[in-house]
Amino acid sequence: MSNLKPKPTKIQLGDKEYGLLFTLNTLDDIQEHFNIGVEDLKDILDDPKKRFANIRWLITALINEAIDAESGEHLSERTVGRYITLANMNEFMSLAFKSLKEGSPIVEDPNLPSGPAE
Repeated sequence: MSNLKPKPTKIQLGDKEYGLLFTLNTLDDIQEHFNIGVEDLKDILDDPKKRFANIRWLITALINEAIDAESGEHLSERTVGRYITLANMNEFMSLAFKSLKEGSPIVEDPNLPSGPAE
């Protein structure tokens, strides 16, 4: 049997590298946290009043799932938020969506976001 362990998308926070891992666990966490289906995630991330908090929560959830997979120590949303700025937010969102796409059991679904809104 092949190794089925998913590979996280790499992200740099300050001088440390972390993974972003989208699994069934994070899918469930996303749906529960936002009370939506994953197909509505783009709408949640486009909400101008909550966009920054939602992005921070999503990046933190993906990092902590990768940490769980390696049995490491979780990061807080506040810690992750210190590294996300207006200058690098699109890069972080692109990496988050890459993680979602790579970890998704759905091969091609036009309803899933392909990246951050421009």
